[in-house]
Amino acid sequence: MLKLALIFIGFVVSWPAWALNSGSYSKFVYAEWGNYQVAQIRPFEYAIEQGQLSSIAYSAQFSDVMRRVIPEVSELGPYYQEYLLGRDFSRALVSLVTEYGCLEYRFRHALPHTRECGGYVDDERVKEYFPFSGGYFLQQPLRVYQRGKAGNQQMGYALYLKAGNKYQPSSIWYPVHQIGSAFGRAISSKQLVLTVSVNFEKLDAAGAPESTLFETPRVLWLVLPEAKQIAAQANEQAAGRYAAKQAQVLIVEL
Repeated sequence: MLKLALIFIGFVVSWPAWALNSGSYSKFVYAEWGNYQVAQIRPFEYAIEQGQLSSIAYSAQFSDVMRRVIPEVSELGPYYQEYLLGRDFSRALVSLVTEYGCLEYRFRHALPHTRECGGYVDDERVKEYFPFSGGYFLQQPLRVYQRGKAGNQQMGYALYLKAGNKYQPSSIWYPVHQIGSAFGRAISSKQLVLTVSVNFEKLDAAGAPESTLFETPRVLWLVLPEAKQIAAQANEQAAGRYAAKQAQVLIVEL
């Protein structure tokens, strides 16, 4: 099994002009990780080609799948292996994808710019930006927080899509891509991919973050429907629910 260290170094970059107007995302298969493109990294190539996907909705196999994509949990001992990647983690993933689905819908329908699904609108005249190209999410991550338990330990799940100015759209760490010319037929070339960062936080008795379980965030790649399919839903909230219901984790075993 390929072992790669995940090291995150943020830097501010400018958003390319073409993305502001086209409504198109850069292609995931050509996204760069160091000196390689995703298509050249065997675990990604294999997962995409074979359609190694699993729903983010909680099910009997959810925890087993998540342990495959976050194998570091096995180093924490059986206690965390049993409880950490359960229902609360699934809820957090669903919440994050729902927010993204709403954001995508607002942009495609020129709805007012806001921070969250059905959120407060500062100015009706300011329409939603192409996701992560302007507004709140150019400089701030799209973030959700879910409290839960790992057995008797209070936990916090901080999930986020990085701010749009942290990485170039050509980077694998950019928050959203379109798959591109995929290997095999399991995934449509126009489906979207979210790069999700996760911090697992231990909480104290008062519910405040005490420490994180890992020194750096863990990363998941979630495959969503095409942008036009999300935009075809009846309204913003329906688009969020649809995106979350259809979202699947790409089972990449690095």
